[in-house]
Amino acid sequence: MGIFDIFKKKSKQKKTSVKNLFFKSNKAAYEYSQKYFSPAILENKALVLGIIYLIGPDKKSAYVRCTFDINNKQTEIMVVAFFDDFDHSINVGDFVYVGINDVGQVFKFQDLMSSIEKGDLEAVKNLGKSTIGTIVQKLTLELDLKSGQFVPF
Repeated sequence: MGIFDIFKKKSKQKKTSVKNLFFKSNKAAYEYSQKYFSPAILENKALVLGIIYLIGPDKKSAYVRCTFDINNKQTEIMVVAFFDDFDHSINVGDFVYVGINDVGQVFKFQDLMSSIEKGDLEAVKNLGKSTIGTIVQKLTLELDLKSGQFVPF
């Protein structure tokens, strides 16, 4: 050690541990994904985050709110998604990954809700023609910051 070594800057190695981000609700996690994740392009085999809006009467299908990039604009639509054989039950308000099987008629979520409020049930009757998907995974409220993915159940 020389006389001038005391003036050299000591290199400090910071140990940074990446911690996961936790959300208070499924809705908060979904809204975060809408704000900070790029929306998926509406096409077959697309994988998109969504939140369950309604469970079908057969208990094997659900209406899921999903956000897509449609005509270079972030658009929230309703997707009819099927599910079967999950270890965890699927409920209204659950945060899920949906795989798109068949792109059908696009029903914008806000337009659909407006039609229902006005009593126009024709829009509800046409939901059978909407985009169809499969619920691939039910997700937790934990975002893995290292991978950028929500942690599955």
